[in-house]
Amino acid sequence: MPPEQIMEELHELGFQPQTCHVMMNKKTNHPMPLFLTTLAKKLSTRISLTSLSSVLLKPKKEDKKKQATKERLKLRNTLREKRDSRTGPSMARPNIYTAPASYAEAAKSSPATASPTQAPGSISDTFAQLKDPECVQILKKYIALSKSGNSTADRFTKIMAFLEIDNIQ
Repeated sequence: MPPEQIMEELHELGFQPQTCHVMMNKKTNHPMPLFLTTLAKKLSTRISLTSLSSVLLKPKKEDKKKQATKERLKLRNTLREKRDSRTGPSMARPNIYTAPASYAEAAKSSPATASPTQAPGSISDTFAQLKDPECVQILKKYIALSKSGNSTADRFTKIMAFLEIDNIQ
């Protein structure tokens, strides 16, 4: 198909071609079945092609990014819905935390309710518990046992005995 005929057909389709050239092979200098067509610069002539004849053209990077973002948001929402459906009222963790008077009591008793004025697990609650003289003694003893020159197994055994933990399950 000669370049003049291509320009006429483009003009019939509503485009305003300025030039049309046959592309030449660089090595053999023979004409190829490709044509370079230059159109007039107008906003109305800007089109976005995704396929031409039987050739699939690559989409723009912006389109890929938008599609990836949509897929990511869809996946995130799906995972959030699954998580919410699994964690119903029966599966939720209790929001009550208190420090036991000793570790032996903690193993024996169930958790009591926290004070309603402070949020459970707040940092001020933690520091208040650390000021307790019994807690300070426990920490000092724990540090002394862990810094002793004994082997790791001996230190572990002594700490387990100190915390009154009989066996590991």
